[in-house]
Amino acid sequence: MSSETTRGCIMLERPDKVKEFVEKHDAPDGTARKTALPELEAMQNRPSQWNRTEQVPEKNWIYKFAKKHFFSDFGAYENLKDD
Repeated sequence: MSSETTRGCIMLERPDKVKEFVEKHDAPDGTARKTALPELEAMQNRPSQWNRTEQVPEKNWIYKFAKKHFFSDFGAYENLKDD
């Protein structure tokens, strides 16, 4: 679901999809406060690290290189093409 919905943090970008997933699978609320669903409902969609229009450029070339070549999200997003 995550690779089909977003290329960043699904909790930030699509809390509505997380809520839909939790409800679909009747997942129990494992939080101490037992307020996970209301908190998901209250969240607004926010951009994460894959927001093409508001990217924060990396200043250090080593980190930029490592991010490009080694941070691969464990292959979850290999089937998606760049925008």
